[in-house]
Amino acid sequence: NPNLNNVTITNNTTSNSGGGIYCGDNSGPTFTNCIIKDNTTALQGGGIAILWGSANLKGCRIINNTVIGTSGGDGGGGISVFNSNVQIDSSIVAHNSESQNDGGGLLVRSSGGSSSITITNSVFYSNTSVDEGGAINIDGGNSSGSIVNTICWNNSAGSNWNEINVGNSGENVDVSYCDIEGGYY
Repeated sequence: NPNLNNVTITNNTTSNSGGGIYCGDNSGPTFTNCIIKDNTTALQGGGIAILWGSANLKGCRIINNTVIGTSGGDGGGGISVFNSNVQIDSSIVAHNSESQNDGGGLLVRSSGGSSSITITNSVFYSNTSVDEGGAINIDGGNSSGSIVNTICWNNSAGSNWNEINVGNSGENVDVSYCDIEGGYY
């Protein structure tokens, strides 16, 4: 499992998942003090797509990444997590957007597996989703999460929950000691 330290990943484009980085099939990278910005994808994970694996992000900036597709993808403008376990600590996720589905900053989804997200001491700012969860969207019955000491502010969603949206299919998400503009669901 690779460790990336002080790396900048920028100005990449793909028609598949992961505009900047694709982590799949049991991968488990650690990103420390990395900048992932200005990347674009047509499917999911404008900055990073983590599918069927795990990842740790510490002190990273996920900025200005985009999902631009019009159909067939999931979203996750900054980060998309599918059937994976991810930890985000002391990071900034800002100015990301998606025009597919859900999760302007972060999309966490499960289907036929499970996803778990732990977010601590981070900021989600000014991310945009065409549908639900401008900052963070967590759905799929086997998705769970913990969000602690995190700020979600000035994010927007087209239909529901500008900041954090948690689905209604049995997801388990604990939010504590956070500053969330307008609350969450």
